[in-house]
Amino acid sequence: MQEKSKKAKGKKLEYLVADKLNEIGIKARVTRNSGGSTEIADILNEKFYFECKNWNRYNLIINIKDWNHLLSKMPINTNKIPVYVFQNNEGRKWATLDLEDFFKMLEKIEIAEDCTYQK
Repeated sequence: MQEKSKKAKGKKLEYLVADKLNEIGIKARVTRNSGGSTEIADILNEKFYFECKNWNRYNLIINIKDWNHLLSKMPINTNKIPVYVFQNNEGRKWATLDLEDFFKMLEKIEIAEDCTYQK
C-alpha cells in the first residue's frame, strides 16, 4: 500500500509542476510512465527537463545518482536546463538546478527586462 501511495504522491507532484507551468504560460506536459519510456524526463517542456521525486523524509539530500541519470539521457548539444523537483514528507517542495544554469537564467531575465524598459 505504501508503494502505491508513494507513486501517487510522485505523480501528483508531476501534475502540480506541469499545471503551474501551463498556468504561467509555459507549455508543459507530464510524460507517459514518468519518463520511463523513451522520453527523457517526467515533464516535457521546450526549455527544461524536469525530474520529480517524492521523498518520505523530513530532511532531504539530492540523490546524485538520479541527477546524473537525468544528465546522461539529455542530448549532447541541448539548450534545455535540467531541473530536479522534489518534496519532503511535509509536502514542502523545492526545485534544484546547476548553479551555472541558474546564472544563465538570471542573465536572460536581466536582458529581457532591459529590453522592456527601453521600449
